[in-house]
Amino acid sequence: MNRQILIISGPSHVGKNTMINELVDKFGYESIVTYTSRIPREEEINGVDYHFLSKTEFQSLIKEGFFVDWDYTLENYYGISNITFNFTGEKPKVIHVLARMALRLKQKFTNLKLLFLYPENVDEIENRLKTRFHNQEIVRQRIQHGKEEITHSSMFDYIVKTKGGLEAIELSKDYLSLREPL
Repeated sequence: MNRQILIISGPSHVGKNTMINELVDKFGYESIVTYTSRIPREEEINGVDYHFLSKTEFQSLIKEGFFVDWDYTLENYYGISNITFNFTGEKPKVIHVLARMALRLKQKFTNLKLLFLYPENVDEIENRLKTRFHNQEIVRQRIQHGKEEITHSSMFDYIVKTKGGLEAIELSKDYLSLREPL
């Protein structure tokens, strides 16, 4: 019997990783690591944050049927391996993917809960993006991508309007049936 998988989506810098880290560290979730062709950021670790691949490697894996779902956005590929949804074990799983990927996966698998982190303050997200990315074109692309992500939010099982960070956990406790931290 497959255990439940929580899929978290939302715009860049809305707090997806913060929420996942809290679910893993305090509530016993296991994080699923996805694949990308983008260059790792300074603080990211291959195999922990993502499995980082070149675009050529990613395209080869697409041709081999390695991914249950993949997408291309912001000039990079993102994907989820086929084995992701064939697991056993006691721990619930958590993963973050693009909103449109989450919706496609929901059509294929019944053991998924989709949670969308909706920014309470879009200007704050824009400021975070400007702090991280000093290239105005990258900031513009990410803002546009965030707007696209939001257009899919109404089709999610649960929407959390959040300022980001740990607030999302508090707002999601009932929906996720979270007990006191481990």
